[in-house]
Amino acid sequence: MIKEFYKRNLPHWTPLGSIFFVTYCLADAIPQTVLEKMAEDFVMEVEKLKKEPNFTSSMLNDLHKKQFARFDKCLNKGYGEQHLKKPAIAQIVKESLHYFDGTRLELISYCIMSNHVHVMLRVFEKDKLGKPITLSKVMHSIKSFSSSEINYKLKLKGTLWLAESYDHWVRHPKSWGRIVDYILDNSRVDRR
Repeated sequence: MIKEFYKRNLPHWTPLGSIFFVTYCLADAIPQTVLEKMAEDFVMEVEKLKKEPNFTSSMLNDLHKKQFARFDKCLNKGYGEQHLKKPAIAQIVKESLHYFDGTRLELISYCIMSNHVHVMLRVFEKDKLGKPITLSKVMHSIKSFSSSEINYKLKLKGTLWLAESYDHWVRHPKSWGRIVDYILDNSRVDRR
């Protein structure tokens, strides 16, 4: 059974055949204590928001955007190893993003930062055999391949990527343009 909605620490709404903005980061890009505090604060904010008499799903969406902004700000502080600064390592990430382009996904835009990656892509609904393609399977493949290659190149072992990624289902053309602009702006700023 294909899950279009699931929740770990973050909610994930991932309908088949959709466009997504995904941010994934190195496992040490944000200290665990900071991640836990952010998650705890977010839960409290959601609970408070839901008690509002004029609560709407739009308000919750705005809160998710604020949470992503906080998360992104922490990523840009440069915690942890900055493996993606190295051209050979960034190349591995680039190749992993391009690998399924045209077969499982349409790669729209991406940028590789020093400790995280922003990507916008459209996941195809089905593969050549008619099997459904999910965002979670695509991201697992991208992260698994790049992790294996990067660990080999750097002579490391263990977890490279944070298990959970931030993903946003892009539903409106206005959002599409805004997100591509955001990715392009990040690629112009040399934070690596």
